[in-house]
Amino acid sequence: MKYLALHHARTNLGLGMSIEQLIDASEHSQGRVLRWVCIDYSQESEFVVSEFKAFEDESASSDIYGLYAVESDSDGGAQQAFSAPEEHEFDSADDAIDFVVSKLGGSPEHFLNQGFLEEDYGRRFASGPGNLLNRIPLS
Repeated sequence: MKYLALHHARTNLGLGMSIEQLIDASEHSQGRVLRWVCIDYSQESEFVVSEFKAFEDESASSDIYGLYAVESDSDGGAQQAFSAPEEHEFDSADDAIDFVVSKLGGSPEHFLNQGFLEEDYGRRFASGPGNLLNRIPLS
């Protein structure tokens, strides 16, 4: 697995390919919550940033796509949800990437081709859930 250079991330989006990034993890009373994004090119000539938040499943070893979605509860904590990811639309690939970096806390050096997010998740969790390496900041 190799992270994309920023110009390759832009090029891939321009070619209609999706890119992803594992943003961070945070601790809540119900467990660790992972956050990642996917940027897709839509048929309407716009770029869509989908922001996912999910509880880390104790039985999961590397299947990030199978984790439970979360949403904020009335106390500002996290609770399990069954809702769609939050989506943001942009007119250009640059605007979508800039949003991920400036507003969501992403890194311009950690974009991946679609399908490699799960490998990145597995690599960052060396011995399974609960053993997060220091590469993902806890917020």
